[in-house]
Amino acid sequence: MVECDLVEAYFEINGFLARKNHKPGHKPNRKNIEPFPQFTVFNPKAQESQRELGFRLFSGDLMQVKSAQVIVLGWENTAFTNSLLNSDAKLLKFFKQEIDPERLGFHESSNNEDSLSADGLMKVMVVPALPVGLDRMKLLEEHLRKLGLHGILTLKSIFENLFRQALPDKLQAGGGEILHLLQMIKSYHLFRDPQGDIFDSSKI
Repeated sequence: MVECDLVEAYFEINGFLARKNHKPGHKPNRKNIEPFPQFTVFNPKAQESQRELGFRLFSGDLMQVKSAQVIVLGWENTAFTNSLLNSDAKLLKFFKQEIDPERLGFHESSNNEDSLSADGLMKVMVVPALPVGLDRMKLLEEHLRKLGLHGILTLKSIFENLFRQALPDKLQAGGGEILHLLQMIKSYHLFRDPQGDIFDSSKI
């Protein structure tokens, strides 16, 4: 699953140790596909996970996370389609249909702080996209918190961070084949960093 490779490379290039977990068991008569792929990640530079981070996480928040259980909801293991990117209502319905405690691999909990202190891990989900409207984003956050999640990252944030850190002329630790591929893409000038035009030399 390509999203799993991206997630593993993302945490490694940002200084984490990442280990892919075995899939949790699920009932054989369940209609939904298999449980979501999961990673355990550990940040050797952090003393402990910051409890007051926002639910919507960005790459800059990572240095405040000590360890986390990362669940990957991707294009390949769900019914996600490109059309969902343009409809908050359909996107919210999609999440409610696809995400439940059984596929997450842990029991439903309405108190996410108790859940965090029980095993010491933040529970973070990687998703393809999020609702743009604040109302539906709030509804989604409430739904996911009740399921025991503490935060969400988007694939877009992961892509942007990896492209920014992939340096064609520098040997980098971590990231594996994914980072090597991104380095090649940048070497051939097939992609520019999202902020690449801010300091255009022709305009200075």
